Amino acid sequence: MRKQGAEDTKVKELKSVKESLQAMSISQLKFLAKKHNIVVKGEVVEDWLNSYRKAPTKSQYIKKLSGKLAGKDLRSVPKEAPKPVKKKRRKKSSNSWW
Repeated sequence: MRKQGAEDTKVKELKSVKESLQAMSISQLKFLAKKHNIVVKGEVVEDWLNSYRKAPTKSQYIKKLSGKLAGKDLRSVPKEAPKPVKKKRRKKSSNSWW
């Protein structure tokens, strides 16, 4: 069947999910992972004295999310999160000694 160009529907859906995840930004992928309680751990880097964990890459997010999510779950992602508005700082009064 594969030679004739016919593909399994599950494989086809998985490819479409991966393609749509690839088009998203990392912040959108983080939002999806948090919403669906999926933990994506980064790479552990070891130095001479200590070891630490690097942030997960986009491909790690895509790999984890594609195994757990379906196509309908991807519609709930906002396009881009609005940037937080900075609060204006109050100026100190001129009565200070310094």
